[in-house]
Amino acid sequence: MMPAPDAFATPLTLSFSTGVLNSTSVVFHPGFQKYYIIRAGNSLFPLETLSSNGAQLYQTTAGLDTRGMWWNPINAQVERNQFSSGGWATVNLNPSGLAMNTYTAIYTGQLQPNAQSVGAFDYNNNRVIYYTGGNQIYFYDRVTGLPSGTLTLSGTSFSNLNVNSVIYTGQTGFEVGLLNYAEKRVLLFNISTGAFTGASQLPSNSPAYSQFRFSYANDMVWLFNSSSATWHSYYIWNLILPDVRLDFEAVLSPDESVGLVWKMNNQPDNIADFTLERAYPDEEFREINKQSPDVSGEYLFTDEEVVEGKSEYRVKMNYLNGQHHYSEVRVITRSASQMPWVSVYPNPASSEIIIRSSLNTTGNYLLFNAEGKKVMEIPASDKLTIKTDISFLSPGIYTLKSGAKSLKIIKE
Repeated sequence: MMPAPDAFATPLTLSFSTGVLNSTSVVFHPGFQKYYIIRAGNSLFPLETLSSNGAQLYQTTAGLDTRGMWWNPINAQVERNQFSSGGWATVNLNPSGLAMNTYTAIYTGQLQPNAQSVGAFDYNNNRVIYYTGGNQIYFYDRVTGLPSGTLTLSGTSFSNLNVNSVIYTGQTGFEVGLLNYAEKRVLLFNISTGAFTGASQLPSNSPAYSQFRFSYANDMVWLFNSSSATWHSYYIWNLILPDVRLDFEAVLSPDESVGLVWKMNNQPDNIADFTLERAYPDEEFREINKQSPDVSGEYLFTDEEVVEGKSEYRVKMNYLNGQHHYSEVRVITRSASQMPWVSVYPNPASSEIIIRSSLNTTGNYLLFNAEGKKVMEIPASDKLTIKTDISFLSPGIYTLKSGAKSLKIIKE
C-alpha cells in the first residue's frame, strides 16, 4: 500500500482504566483479536487487555519496567524490551488471551542503544529496531540479541522527531516510520536503502509528543493522549491499490431511464458497500442506491427519475475503516423534446420531499398510501421545483401520481 497524503482518525480508541501519564506501545494479537497497552516506568504500572473494539477486559501490573512491546508472529507471542539493561522478555497470556504480569526472560542486558529506547519488531527480518534521534536506525538480532547493524536515513529533515520511538509497518518500501511531532506528520523510509519514501499528514488535533506515545499495530498508527490516558488510531494508507480498477458507465435508454453499470477489477475485500450518487443541474450529489459487495464484482441499477438537461452520476466505494473513494463522474443529457418527467428526492425521506418536474402544470400531485388511500394533494404550479412537508405521515411506502406518471416514495 502507498501512504495517503492525509491520514484520518478511525473511531477506535484504547483507554486505560486508570489515569496514565505515559504509554509507549500498542500491540494487537491477530489470533485472540485483542489489544494490549502498557504504562512505561515501573513494574507496578498497569498492563491492560482490550477487545478488538476497544472495550476494557482486564488490568494487571506490568511485571517489568517495559519500554517497547510488540507482537512476534514468528514465535507467536507478545514480547518487550525493558528499561536500561533489563533485556527482553515475553508478556505471558492466559488461555483466553488476557495479559498477565508474569513473563519469560529472553535475554538480559542493555539490548538497545540507550536506556529509554522503545523497540519495534521487524518480523520480515527477525530483528528489533530502535531510534534515538538523528538519522540512524539500530538493528538487534532477535535470535542472538546482539547488534546487527545500522541504517542511515536520508532525504528529509530530521528535526522535531520523537526521539524514543520508531514504528515498523511491514509495507514494502515504507517499512520504517518516525513521527515529526511539531508538524504532526508520519515520515516513512525504505528499510533497505534508508531513503525517505513518503509521508502522511496527521489531523491537526492529533496528540503528538517528542518522546514515547507513538506506536503501530493492526495496520494503524497510534498516538497517546496523556490527558485522557487514551490511544487514538489513524489510518495512513491509500486503500486503492494500483491493480484495482473501477469501470463505471451510464447509458440513456429509449424508455427514458438510465442504465448504470460498474465493475471492479481485483475487488478489495475491505469494501463495506457501494453508494450510487446522482446530481441534478446546480445541485449536490445525493444517494440514490446502495449495494453490498458481490463476489462477481459486477453491479447495476436503473434510474427512472431522469430530468431534462444534465444529470451526473458517480459511485462511492465505502471501506470498512471509514475511508472512501469515488469513481469518475458520468454525465447523461436529456433533451427538452423527450417525454415529460417527474422526480422526487430525497427518497427515502423523513420530513420533506422535493418534487422536480418538466410538466409545468397547474394541476395537483396526488399522494397515496400503501392501501391506495389518497393522503395528500400537492398543488402544482409553473415552478419546476416544489418542496413539500411530509413529516406528519406515518412511515411506509407511498405513491405520487401526476397524470400517467407515478413514483414510489419511502417515508422513514
